[in-house]
Amino acid sequence: MTRSRSNFLLSLSTAASLHISLLSPVTAFLPPHNKRFCDVRIRPLSLLRSSSSPMSLTADAMSFRPSLESIISSPSSYDTYLLDMWGVLHDGTNAYDGAIDAVRKIKERGGRIVILSNSSKRKEEGIKLLGKLGFDVERDIDKIITSGEVSLRMLSGDPALPFSWQTLSSLLPSPQSPSPPPRALVLGSGSGDVEYVQSAGWAASGPSDADLIVARGTFAVHGNDGAVVTKEGDGEEAYGAALDRVLRSAAEKKIPMLVTNPDRIRPDADLSPMPGAIGDAYEKILEETIVPEDAMGLVRRIGKPHREVYDLALDGDAGRTVMVGDALATDVTGGGEVGVDTVWVVRDGIHFKGIRSKIEGGMEYEEAVLAEMDQFNKENEGGSFVRPTFCVPNFRW
Repeated sequence: MTRSRSNFLLSLSTAASLHISLLSPVTAFLPPHNKRFCDVRIRPLSLLRSSSSPMSLTADAMSFRPSLESIISSPSSYDTYLLDMWGVLHDGTNAYDGAIDAVRKIKERGGRIVILSNSSKRKEEGIKLLGKLGFDVERDIDKIITSGEVSLRMLSGDPALPFSWQTLSSLLPSPQSPSPPPRALVLGSGSGDVEYVQSAGWAASGPSDADLIVARGTFAVHGNDGAVVTKEGDGEEAYGAALDRVLRSAAEKKIPMLVTNPDRIRPDADLSPMPGAIGDAYEKILEETIVPEDAMGLVRRIGKPHREVYDLALDGDAGRTVMVGDALATDVTGGGEVGVDTVWVVRDGIHFKGIRSKIEGGMEYEEAVLAEMDQFNKENEGGSFVRPTFCVPNFRW
């Protein structure tokens, strides 16, 4: 492995705050029905709040509940429910047990349901996926907001958006003086990448003449003259080397990057890297390549935990709202930043591997959850101190 390739993998791993590389997936999950995890007979919290407990700071801030029903006790509990998709409603292939029924029961109690997803895909694709998985989108879902949809509106220069990024806006052609379309280098999923930027009025480009990098996936690098290097077709080594070359070349030219999914890892068995990790790695390369002060503002992330998507979801009025998600860094942090209650779903999301490891090391369920949260807060030193309002094992009624 070349030194450049090795350094890139290290930076990507560090940026994601996890020991992950594109070449070394972590150990897969154990069987899902872990008896020790599912045992709800837990030690009283009073035993966890002693002065010797490392969880003492966060134990008082979160209420453990066995299910959603114990939170949504009456029709007046909340007016709006912001729901994450992957890690809460489904795993990308199947709906989680009880999730369809839970959505239906929330709707029957008069709740307004808004899907707030960091998916880099467009809203229509989210609608199709939820319908395929068995959710009645037309009846139960009031609004779907994806990072990919919001990012496309930014790329299109949508004047209806209540926010903008000046760096991107300066690249858009003026309606008064027609000019060639701006050029975007796409780091994508390998499917629909070129069509995505073209639908926003951009031309797909390689690193030699790109005006902007659009990071929407971790599977394909689109180069010059339509050349594409994919993880599946060319192998992870070739993909990683191509990604490294492109990012370093772009950094030397100070090309800005729009990250259409801020997630750093995917809640799958391997906790695979996501576009947010590429954004972090690019920032690190920028700081090493140019003056650090010049690197500030060259990477823009669209999605949770950033406020813009919450404002779109809430139409400016948080009211009685609760955010339900599996990720402390995005769902819970973002909900806390805009002042709404949060429900942390731990059984099906990105934190379960760490929680289960602690359980198998001898901790009880609540103790392990609190330890995972404290670990996150310690690693997030300097950021928001995350304290969900509620914690449930699964998104089930």
